[in-house]
Amino acid sequence: MGTLGINSLSKSQVSRMAEQLDEQVAAFRQRPLGQAGPFTFVAADALTIDRCVRTGAW
Repeated sequence: MGTLGINSLSKSQVSRMAEQLDEQVAAFRQRPLGQAGPFTFVAADALTIDRCVRTGAW
């Protein structure tokens, strides 16, 4: 924490930070997954390559 310029934290500060983090995690976990993101395609490419390598298609 010292490298971040924070020398000490009180229990209440840690508690508030944990609450805020819990809210952010909950929002992330409840986000809609209807739209594909960039990692969806990376995963699909990796599976395709793996299948091609295993079957000798390359």
